[in-house]
Amino acid sequence: MYKNKNIWMGNQIIVDCVTQLDNTIKNIDKANEKLGKSTKIITIGKTNLRKLIAELAFQIKENMRLYYQSINNIEEMQLLTYSITKLNLMTDSDFYQEATNISDKSLLLITELIPYRITLEMINKLKSDLLEIKTYKPERDLLSQTNANLIKLIPVNIEECRLMLRNMLDTLVDSYKATNREFIFSYNSSRILHKRTGSHKHYSITIKGKVTQDNKTNVLSEVSISAGKQKKITTTDINGIYTIKIYTRDADTITFTHPELETQIQTIKLVNPEKHKKVVYTINAVMVKNTLNQD
Repeated sequence: MYKNKNIWMGNQIIVDCVTQLDNTIKNIDKANEKLGKSTKIITIGKTNLRKLIAELAFQIKENMRLYYQSINNIEEMQLLTYSITKLNLMTDSDFYQEATNISDKSLLLITELIPYRITLEMINKLKSDLLEIKTYKPERDLLSQTNANLIKLIPVNIEECRLMLRNMLDTLVDSYKATNREFIFSYNSSRILHKRTGSHKHYSITIKGKVTQDNKTNVLSEVSISAGKQKKITTTDINGIYTIKIYTRDADTITFTHPELETQIQTIKLVNPEKHKKVVYTINAVMVKNTLNQD
């Protein structure tokens, strides 16, 4: 259309239609950008809050361990004998349960823990942070659903514009057959290009897999995954499973990131994508600890 802008600029209907198409595309870009940035902000916020919870829970836990050691309660002491690294590498559900156990036990032992510099304010802070971290996942799910609903409405406008343009182009072709050969030639050339095999097809593929650690034994939840040139984003569930869809034209690499582990980048290897409208690829990842974050 823009190649023949000097021809259709005088037709207000076409101008309005092209403007609507431009605005529709901009809405799609804004929605995708907003979703990506907001999801990233929420993920970063949750990661930072979990780090603070881990530090406070570990401090309380260590002093509880010292208390149990002083009264020769070997059984309880051994349950609390682990490093902060183990706490950081727990899945979200295990981490939340362990931190909750620490806050509950310390609250019962507050009198005995005062000599160990554990205060009621510290325990209450831990409990309030644990309540706050539970809101992050629902907030991200709500944001994703809101933007998904917005994007679903946009193709309706695109289809309406496409039909309008088709009718107007047919009218222009009839009008300019005798007077404007350049327009007819350009129009016919674009139609031939459009009909070439595969020129108008944007095949999609689904990538799924499992993310683990330590020789594929420990599954990893909340691993951030970015795939394709458009950087589609998702995260693993509590079982370490993820699923993401991208276009074959955008397929290049897939990146796995976690705050405590080394970032892993894998190449997406397509097998005859032009012969399949929908293909499912399996890409698993085994992540290792980031040596820079070791104690």
